Amino acid sequence: MNTAVVYNVQRFSLHDGPGIRTTVFLKGCPLSCPWCHNPESRDGRPQLAIKADRCLGCELCMPACPEGIAGPLDSRTSIHRPDAFCIHCGACAEVCPAGARDLLGEDMGVARVIAEIERDRSYHAESGGGVTFSGGEPIANGNAAFQ
Repeated sequence: MNTAVVYNVQRFSLHDGPGIRTTVFLKGCPLSCPWCHNPESRDGRPQLAIKADRCLGCELCMPACPEGIAGPLDSRTSIHRPDAFCIHCGACAEVCPAGARDLLGEDMGVARVIAEIERDRSYHAESGGGVTFSGGEPIANGNAAFQ
């Protein structure tokens, strides 16, 4: 298996090493450090993030959801449909015009990640920068493709 779940590819990072860097955030970490800066990347699977205050009530998410559980979000109470039934496929996030739902994490292959990093090669060369793998935990079991 040559893939891992990537949470984010952040360009123009200045604090993760020398020069201008591209930081690849991988999901999955067996630790529960209280000082963790990326708790959304602990779970190694893609997860649906809910931002109820952005919901427009347009109901475009309802027909998109294969489980039939997506629906308008109530920003006053932050109530949303039961997460236990959500399969975290991201279909509702794809159709949400306001970004009230966001899929955190995507299964990416090594070749695709390298292609993303290559886009910033000129910045790396000019500044003495490079790539930082962060997370989650880059050496966690689910991220073996990138070890």
